[in-house]
Amino acid sequence: SSAGSGVLHHLNAKMDAKLLTQIKEKNGIIMGKTNVPEFASSIITCNYANGCTQSPYGRVMSAGGSSGGAGSAVATRLSPIAISEDTGSSTRIPATQNGNFGYDPTRGHYPNDGNPGFSYVLDQTGLQARSMEDIIKFDSALMDYDPAMYGGKRISELRIGIPTHPFIDMYVPKCANPNQNFGFYQQPSMMRPSVAFMEVYEKAKAALAVAGATLVDTPYPDDDGDGYDNLDEALFCMKVKESDELPISWPLDMFHTSIGQIATWVYQYLEENIAIKDIYEHVYSAGATHAGIGFLTASLYTDETKFVFIMQELRKKAILAWNEYMEKNNLDLILATGASHTQDYLCSTTGTCEIQLLNVTSGKFYTANAGASTNDLFTLFQHKIIPLPKIIVPAGVDSKGYPVPFEFLGKAGPFGRPEGDISYVYDVGLGGMKDIDAEFLQDVKVAVDAIREQDPSLDYVPPSTLKGEGNLFP
Repeated sequence: SSAGSGVLHHLNAKMDAKLLTQIKEKNGIIMGKTNVPEFASSIITCNYANGCTQSPYGRVMSAGGSSGGAGSAVATRLSPIAISEDTGSSTRIPATQNGNFGYDPTRGHYPNDGNPGFSYVLDQTGLQARSMEDIIKFDSALMDYDPAMYGGKRISELRIGIPTHPFIDMYVPKCANPNQNFGFYQQPSMMRPSVAFMEVYEKAKAALAVAGATLVDTPYPDDDGDGYDNLDEALFCMKVKESDELPISWPLDMFHTSIGQIATWVYQYLEENIAIKDIYEHVYSAGATHAGIGFLTASLYTDETKFVFIMQELRKKAILAWNEYMEKNNLDLILATGASHTQDYLCSTTGTCEIQLLNVTSGKFYTANAGASTNDLFTLFQHKIIPLPKIIVPAGVDSKGYPVPFEFLGKAGPFGRPEGDISYVYDVGLGGMKDIDAEFLQDVKVAVDAIREQDPSLDYVPPSTLKGEGNLFP
C-alpha cells in the first residue's frame, strides 16, 4: 500500500479501496498487490523500493506503466485478471506491452475511492485481462447485470468509425498553446504510429470490412469553418477570456489538485503524517521516459481559474463534440491503433522508440525515433478528459516478437439525450455508465471475434518467456 513510494514502503493501508470492498462483497478473491511507479506517475514501472517490472515478451521489454505490475502479472499467468489504473494511459500502455486486453472504462464506472491518483477527472481504475470473456464476467458480476441483456448486434450491424485525425494523423492544431502541449507535435508537424502498428491497424480494418461491419471514415466536423474541427477546438483552442493571448492547456492544468490528492490519500488510507516534500525527494528518474516527478509536481505550475474553466466549460464542450460525431454517424465504436509503438528499456531510456513523422515538404511520412512518453501519451491521452470506455486489444506480435495491439473507443454517453445534456457522467446505474460500458464490451467482443476469425494473424500470441520445454507453451 505504498503507491510505489520508497518512503512509504513499510506502511499498510488501514482500510480497503472501495473497488476492493465491492469485489470482496461479491466473493472475489484478492491474490496480492502489484508494482507501480511512484503514485502512477510514469509509463515505465520502476521504483527504487521494488525495482523494475518486466514484460514476459522479452528480457529487455518494459512492462509499461503505470500499471505495469498488473499487466505483467496477467501476462505471466500469475492472475487471470488484475486491477489497473489509468490517468493518461496507465491501463492501456501495460496492456500493449504485455499482450493483454486493457479496459479503461467510462470514468466513474468503477469507484476511485482509495485509488492514489493525482487528477480527479482523469484517474480511473480499470482491468488487465487475457480475454473479453473474462472482462465481461468480472464486470457483470461486480456491477450486477446480466450481460445477455446488452449488445446482441451481429458484426454486420456494427458501425465503426475510422477517422484519420486524431487517431492516425496525430497533431495538436495551430491554435493550441505551444508552451504547454506536453511536447505533442503541432501543425504543420504530424505523427503517425510505427509501421508495425499501422500494419496491424490496416489488417484489422480489412478484417472488419470482410466480416461485414460498416466502416465510416468521415472526419470530425468543423461547424464554424475555421479550419479546426469541433473536437480539436474543444480540447486545444479554448480561452478563459477572448482577450487572452493563448488558450489554456488542459493536459497541464488538470493536475492542479495533484499534491492535495496525494496528501489526502496518505492521511486517509495510511493514517500517516508524512510531508509531501519527503515523498517527492524519494522519487527518482531512470532515463528519458521515467521521470515521474514532473507529473507529481505539475500543480505547482497550474492555475486555479483555468482548472475551474476546464471542469465547467472545456470538458463539457469536448464531451458534446465527441458525442456529436458518434451520434451523427450512428457509430457503435471507433477503431484506433492505441499506442504508437511497443517500448523496450533501451528505446524508452534513450528516446529512440520508432514512430513516423511527416516530411512537411514532400508530404510523405518517414520512420523516426522519439521519446516513448510523448508518443504514447499523444495517442492515448489527448481525449482522456472525455468520459468514455476504451479497450486495448492484443493483435499478435511484430518481427521482434513484441506485442502489437489496436484499440476500440466507445460512446461518451447514451444517444438521444437532450441537447447539451451530460448528466450520465454522474450516474453509475441503469441509464448511465452501467448501460454504456456493458453495451460497449459486448460490441467489442463481437468485433474482436470477427477480426480474429477473418485474420488469425491478429490473434493472441503467447509471451516468448513462457514458451519452451517444461514451460506453459510449446
